Amino acid sequence: MNSKERVLNTFIGKKTDKLPLYHVGFSNYAAKYILNKDKVYVGGGIQQWREANALMNGENAHKEFIEKSLQDAMELSKILNMDIIRTQYWRLNEKPFKKIDDYTFIYGNENKWEKRVFIPDVEVFDVVESNFKRTVDQYEEIEKIADDIYNSAVKTEYNSEDFKYINIANQYFNNEKILIINGMDIGLPSYDGIWLEAMLIRPELVKKVIDAQVIKAQKLINAIKNLDNIIIFGGNDFGSNTGTFFSPNCYKDFYLPGLKKVTDLCHSNDLRYCFASDGNLWGVADYHYSESGIDACFETESAGMDMKKLRNRFNDLTIIGNMRSQVLHTGTEEDVKNDVLECINDAKQIGKAIIGLSNYIVPGTPYENIDMLIKTINDNIYF
Repeated sequence: MNSKERVLNTFIGKKTDKLPLYHVGFSNYAAKYILNKDKVYVGGGIQQWREANALMNGENAHKEFIEKSLQDAMELSKILNMDIIRTQYWRLNEKPFKKIDDYTFIYGNENKWEKRVFIPDVEVFDVVESNFKRTVDQYEEIEKIADDIYNSAVKTEYNSEDFKYINIANQYFNNEKILIINGMDIGLPSYDGIWLEAMLIRPELVKKVIDAQVIKAQKLINAIKNLDNIIIFGGNDFGSNTGTFFSPNCYKDFYLPGLKKVTDLCHSNDLRYCFASDGNLWGVADYHYSESGIDACFETESAGMDMKKLRNRFNDLTIIGNMRSQVLHTGTEEDVKNDVLECINDAKQIGKAIIGLSNYIVPGTPYENIDMLIKTINDNIYF
């Protein structure tokens, strides 16, 4: 049984030779260790920083960045025997306005700008300063943001070059893997207080943003529906350990209609749609895991969203993940082994489960813990 067969059988509840495997992501620190290379084009903020440098260095440098990123992502998936393949890591495909030094870039223009700084030890490339300060009274500004998001969606066009990487990956893996296409997120554009407040005071702005996301999703689906061996991953982090950032009624009024439209579009084109969010989502669980029509959830392990509890309530849901990145980062080798075995045993028991880390292997994770993760999976993944 190859990876594609294994994943597809899992989604429909059929037996497989072993559990399918997919790890959500890797820091550059972890990828270099696993691949035993000094330089690897995989990671989070470090990839955004590399793309900033590549864009400043011209078209050929940017093309080289994209090619190396695809090659290293595929090689990492191959060495770990993953069944679902992430071919792209974090991107920031916007040319900076100005480069201050090797680690510091200005985005935007002279009138409206933000400064991003790369911090190598933790691999983040974050905004540290901006001349744009928003307050809860600035609805005029988010009206413009909503208009810009909507107009951008209307103007968005995809072409075959946008998905060239899928054909390259299918050839690399002999059409035997399932490949992820990202870019179909549904939800608030940010969790600034003004957007949460807008759900109650200016609901038409939130609905406009989600309508735009649905328009863009329709265009993406039309562009990819004839590609081979693909699955769609989207998401929106709308929860914390204590619950969702808004009420169940807000989810029902805003998120649910958008998600249902997207999942209906996917299913009418024989595509599967998987959704990720951090946090405790039990307050909206029936809406989110059942009524929305999503085929699978991933990044499941935090705030009690574990496999057994989800399966007890949602029989049709495919569950991806449940190995805890925080245990890998801060636990002992024995802790890691026990966490992996618990996930594997639960997945074998409940069915329709794809195992793996639910979040990134962060910088500073002990190498011996990474070794234990890989060994325990390889030793126990078969039925």
